[in-house]
Amino acid sequence: MKNTVISKVATAIKDFEMLQSGEWNPDHDSCQASIDNLDSAVSQLKEPKIKQLMSSVELTNSDWQDQVDSLSAEDVGLLMYKLIEKNVTHDATQRHMMYDVLSALEQHIG
Repeated sequence: MKNTVISKVATAIKDFEMLQSGEWNPDHDSCQASIDNLDSAVSQLKEPKIKQLMSSVELTNSDWQDQVDSLSAEDVGLLMYKLIEKNVTHDATQRHMMYDVLSALEQHIG
């Protein structure tokens, strides 16, 4: 993963350097590709924190709360999806109902 993130960031730096020097005259699609590339790198960097929180049995309640409080709204949503997937395995209907509620909450926040 680290090499992939580094590669994506290096590509973005090269894009900015070419833009600055005038070598690159981007169109909408190439700009979107650069944005998508950086978005993907950011997602890859966030994923380990969510996975760590999912497996953190040693955290005290206040440590857990501090970690959750430090997350963005988007990351809180991702954590909730992961917690639902992990803990609501016996009842698919209940799991999907929880997904629907979370999706509605995300729409109201975002």
